[in-house]
Amino acid sequence: MSAEESFGDGLGPVNLETTIRYHHELRDEDEVGVSCAFGWGAGKTHQVEQELRRTDDTPAAGVAPLTGLLDLRTGAWCPPRPGAGGRVRGRWPGAPDRGRCASDGSTRREGLMMFVPVTSILVDDQDKALAFYTNVLGFAKKTDIPVGDAKWLTVVSPDAPDGVELLLEPDGNPGIQIDGKPAAHVYKKTLYDAGIPFTMLGSTDLIKDYERMTELGVRFIQEPTKTDFGAQAVFDDTCGNLILLVQHD
Repeated sequence: MSAEESFGDGLGPVNLETTIRYHHELRDEDEVGVSCAFGWGAGKTHQVEQELRRTDDTPAAGVAPLTGLLDLRTGAWCPPRPGAGGRVRGRWPGAPDRGRCASDGSTRREGLMMFVPVTSILVDDQDKALAFYTNVLGFAKKTDIPVGDAKWLTVVSPDAPDGVELLLEPDGNPGIQIDGKPAAHVYKKTLYDAGIPFTMLGSTDLIKDYERMTELGVRFIQEPTKTDFGAQAVFDDTCGNLILLVQHD
């Protein structure tokens, strides 16, 4: 269905969110191939996956919008059109094949296995957060890209530079407010005041990390404590969050 046909039926596409993952820098003269996949589930939204790859087949970026179809007359979400379901893939001319060889020798299509590329933590100051998460906690900066008045700023474990990225996300978005204050700030402060950690980080040696971080001035509100799964501690990240630090046996 074309955009003109959709609007003629009183329907309009809506972008709910877009996740962008940058792998490598792109310059003006770089050439890329773009592949695109559409996935429909049982709900009323569908996922679009676009992958940009350089001519040598290295990934440059991934764009994943989550979209839906809205009835412009009633304001209600529309169910999938008859026959919609599964996944549809397309490739721009010159886009490299996205097939990958699985361990059993078969070809597996990327995107069919769900994974976590990026997770985020809300911070009140991105530069201060970067200093704490790298100089104190020991993460390594992965991406630092200006986005308006803020940055797409991520860190990773130095032992897994291509693993899950932790996005240091600003908590001051003025577009979503609660009682005149940024909603994200209100949410994290409510957790902090209640003594509830915002998220969890892992350690391979909790006692060693506790001693090292204490020497660097980190404030722990819970010292290392034995648990059924190993041990845990809770510290203040200086950016408005309490963080649960765990070690599994």
